[in-house]
Amino acid sequence: MKTLLRALLAGLLLLVLAGWLGSPLGAKLLPAAGAWMAWVEPAFSVLRLEGQSRPEGDRVRMQVALAQPVFTGERVVMPHPRGHAWAQVPAAQVWQGPVLLLWVLLAWPLARGGAELLGRLALALPVLAVWMLLDTPLVLLAEVWKLLLQADPEPALKALVLWSDLLRGGGRLGLPLLAGAAVVLAVHAINLRARSKPGWPSSVRRL
Repeated sequence: MKTLLRALLAGLLLLVLAGWLGSPLGAKLLPAAGAWMAWVEPAFSVLRLEGQSRPEGDRVRMQVALAQPVFTGERVVMPHPRGHAWAQVPAAQVWQGPVLLLWVLLAWPLARGGAELLGRLALALPVLAVWMLLDTPLVLLAEVWKLLLQADPEPALKALVLWSDLLRGGGRLGLPLLAGAAVVLAVHAINLRARSKPGWPSSVRRL
């Protein structure tokens, strides 16, 4: 019962924080996301990356142009001065993975109280950063690739498109949950190893 209550409270807290901090924090992350996308896919020139408010829900949208010829399978698409493409995703999608990952960290029972929770959060920071890079930026790039590939009679396989399809097929739910569980188990293993080291004061081992 305590675990269920903790899980419910953690979920409510994270949803409130995501709704409150999501838009301003996402706006600050957009420049870094644009630089990352230009490095991942140099064939695309990111002209605009912005958040947009709409009655049906906020969006993150991107405008790109081709920076060089690209092969889509049997065809070659050449850059054109007026050849621009748009892609967009729901803004809520940006925070779906991080919320699920943090939910696992907060809902999982603690063996050592606050010290263990701090360890989980510290270890989760790089995992969250990697997830943010691998989710929305790559999905936006994949949407542009889909536009290019759908006109080719024998479209090539693109890793970005396969990754996007994986996320849309349930990976955006399952992978963050697995990552959160991995962080919890890693911190637990680190704590066990630290407590078992000879020469450590017993008061430290009991923290």
